[in-house]
Amino acid sequence: MSWFTYPFNATYCASKHAALAVTDAARIQLKAQGTQVLAVYAGFIDTDMASELVGAGQPKTSPRQVAERTLQGIRDGIHHVRADKQSEETWDSVRKDPEGLEKSMQQAWDNR
Repeated sequence: MSWFTYPFNATYCASKHAALAVTDAARIQLKAQGTQVLAVYAGFIDTDMASELVGAGQPKTSPRQVAERTLQGIRDGIHHVRADKQSEETWDSVRKDPEGLEKSMQQAWDNR
């Protein structure tokens, strides 16, 4: 997700931050013509790409759920679609306790 930096894949996180910046700018630029631009966030989605990245027991979100929540977001006119529990929890954590999240990332890195 583009809201925080996970130290084990910082370059991937940087690309997600950049994608969010472009999405937010496009939303502003295209609003006057009636174009809706939204960002969709999810943890691991049950795809071939994630099949080797996720350990046993790690939850994955179905592509169907991501699509359903995205369509609901379009209908509701929201800017940020949180497509699964992991994205909802991360969104809350980043907003409620950014320093705590940073500490947990530091601890994960230090204990590797």
